[in-house]
Amino acid sequence: MADFTFAHRQEGFDNHIEQSIRGYSNLLEDVVSLSRYFVEDDTNIIDIGCSTGKLTKAMMEYNSDHSPTAQYFGVEVADGFKQDLKDRTKELNTAGFNSVEFVMKDIRKFQFSNCNLITSIFTLQFMPKKDRKAVIENIYHGLNTGGAFIFAEKTICES
Repeated sequence: MADFTFAHRQEGFDNHIEQSIRGYSNLLEDVVSLSRYFVEDDTNIIDIGCSTGKLTKAMMEYNSDHSPTAQYFGVEVADGFKQDLKDRTKELNTAGFNSVEFVMKDIRKFQFSNCNLITSIFTLQFMPKKDRKAVIENIYHGLNTGGAFIFAEKTICES
């Protein structure tokens, strides 16, 4: 993976990304809203490139009433987010959300299983192109029937 990271922005990652990507908060709201269709008890929900855990937290809060035993995983490779994720875990545990685990791991080495929802918001673009197909195939094979992979990426147009 590339060494590039937004983790150390002076204004904080969440503020930086909100200012840098037009409609970012709307995108996250849409993902959280869509998650309602896929989150089910006793299944795994994976947030790839979870950064500070903001999206993971929002999905947990939004779905806790109808699927309290869903298990959430945030996967992040950038060490710069380690403290943010420790803080987010403490915040969620204090609020009574104990079914979350943030994992510092390269997604190319992550094993997906029993997943009803996997999200990847502006993450795959930081991965070498040669590895993307294998990661997406791994995601596909880890999804339960009827599960979803929701992703968003920037694209470069030729014209």
